[in-house]
Amino acid sequence: MIAIIGGGAAGMFAALCILTQNPCAKVMVIEKMDRVGKKLLATGNGCCNFTNINMREKNFHGSDTKAAWNIIENFPPLNVIRFFESIGIFSVTEDNGRVYPYSYQAQAVLDCLRFKLASLGARIVTGTAIKRIKKEGGHFYLQPDSGNEIKCEKVVIACGGASYKSLGSNGSGFELLKTLGHTITKLSPALTQLKTETEHIKSLEGIKLNAVLRVYGTPECNNIFEGEEELFCEQGDLLFANYGISGPPALAASALLHENEGRCLTARLDFMPEYTEREVTGILHERIKLLKDTVMEDFFTGMLNKRLGLVILKRAGAGKLSQKSSVLEENAVNAEKLAGLIKNFSLKVTGTKGFENSQVTAGGALLSEFNGKTLESKIIKGLYAAGEVLDVYGDCGGYNLHWAFASSYAAALALCAGEQKGK
Repeated sequence: MIAIIGGGAAGMFAALCILTQNPCAKVMVIEKMDRVGKKLLATGNGCCNFTNINMREKNFHGSDTKAAWNIIENFPPLNVIRFFESIGIFSVTEDNGRVYPYSYQAQAVLDCLRFKLASLGARIVTGTAIKRIKKEGGHFYLQPDSGNEIKCEKVVIACGGASYKSLGSNGSGFELLKTLGHTITKLSPALTQLKTETEHIKSLEGIKLNAVLRVYGTPECNNIFEGEEELFCEQGDLLFANYGISGPPALAASALLHENEGRCLTARLDFMPEYTEREVTGILHERIKLLKDTVMEDFFTGMLNKRLGLVILKRAGAGKLSQKSSVLEENAVNAEKLAGLIKNFSLKVTGTKGFENSQVTAGGALLSEFNGKTLESKIIKGLYAAGEVLDVYGDCGGYNLHWAFASSYAAALALCAGEQKGK
């Protein structure tokens, strides 16, 4: 029997691949939650963005992205799409390459996975957490939190990372692999919201703006401009919150805290990315002439979100906003200074919203301790790992689900080959 620990995307897909290739295989999926696929329902904001046709190696991160990419190339996006078509999922591909079920319902994906598993005879055990694994005499013995020990010949650990604990990912897979001799790299939340200084953005809470987010790193926080290096740049919708910023660019940048421990990070926002700073300065000079009799409080109305405009004026030190806009050319708060803030609104990054709010985990079981083609452990024969439990994670946009599927497929191929050899 093959035991798969974890009934999420990776676990269910591994079971499906094994049973599709070898219908006679005995497969048990063991899930600690009361039902399988809870986290899958939350992916893509409930729409389940399950792959991306624009996939590149640069979209993945970890200790060995080349090895991870080799696994992905053996099961590319088109294969994932075809596989889902074979179980009833008709898909749609958006302009940005993201692939969704045509219904845009994650529940539909989960249902089709469950239906197919049931038809193939997979045994699903829920409400059962595996606390310990031991191997003796060519067999594995799994000790659950309650009930009898489970005996099997092969094990796939696919119980996710440490993100969204409420949906089942509590880091238990890391502990199981650690006790079996595997190295677990540093764990950090990835694809989560950024915490920043809030003094200048308190009044922007709830506003969504299309902007460019750049993140810079410096070696010393007491002098944020010395040795500064641009680490990240992405345009998209940014959402201001009482803790900092959210939205796709902020989520994508969150992993920088994992990769740049000890460095001071600064976020800089460009609210008019279509224009250079010089062009914005020229626009503001003309605007001051046109609106010289308008009070400063209304100066940015029609150009920027009004609340954002007020924040920029206050941060620039414009003084009483009841004054006429003509004063902007009469003191230090001029078009150049306002343009600088519009194009380069800086906020010190103070952290992230943590594992409970992160989509994936950065770090995990060291990939080099597993076979680069089969994902079988190099330490314990017959032990495999797939998905987020390995120290591989992808960008936002279907890459993490694809890694779950591609890594599960690699393990399933090897397991089926081994089963056939054993007969």
